[in-house]
Amino acid sequence: MKQGASKIIFFVLAIVIVLLLFLVGKTLFGPSQSDIVKSFYKYEQKMDFTHSYDLFHPLMQDKFSREWYFRQRYHVFFEHFEVDTFQFTVGKGKKLSEWQMSEDSLLLENVYMFTVTKSYNSKRYGNFSLIQDVFVAKDDETGKWKVLWSYK
Repeated sequence: MKQGASKIIFFVLAIVIVLLLFLVGKTLFGPSQSDIVKSFYKYEQKMDFTHSYDLFHPLMQDKFSREWYFRQRYHVFFEHFEVDTFQFTVGKGKKLSEWQMSEDSLLLENVYMFTVTKSYNSKRYGNFSLIQDVFVAKDDETGKWKVLWSYK
C-alpha cells in the first residue's frame, strides 16, 4: 500500500511541477506571438483602436499616426459596414526566418505569420469575412512582439 501511495504522490508532484514550469515560463518570457495577435483583435473588437495601435510594430506606426488610424478604422469598419463588432479566429502560426513588410522596408528576422479571419454581420452588406495574414516581429527597442501587415 505504501508503494502505491508513493507513486500517486510522485505523479501528483510531477503534474504540479510541470504546471509551475509552464506558468513561470509564461511570466518570464511574456505573451506568445499568437497572444499578441489575439490581443490586437480583441482591442479592435471593442473599438479600442488606441490600444490596438500600441501593439503595432514601429514600422507600422511609421505608416500612419494614431489619430489617423483611429479615425479611418472606425469610419471604414463601423460607419461604412454598419457593424458594432466582429468575431475573429487566429490560425496556427508559421515561423519565417526572414520577412519584409514592403519592398523598401527593413528585412526582419524570426517573424511569425498568422492568418486572421474576421467575420462581420453587417446591417447593410450582410454576413461576410475578411481574411488577412498578420505578422509578428520583435521591436528592437523594447524587445516586445509587435503586429505588422504586409504591403507587398
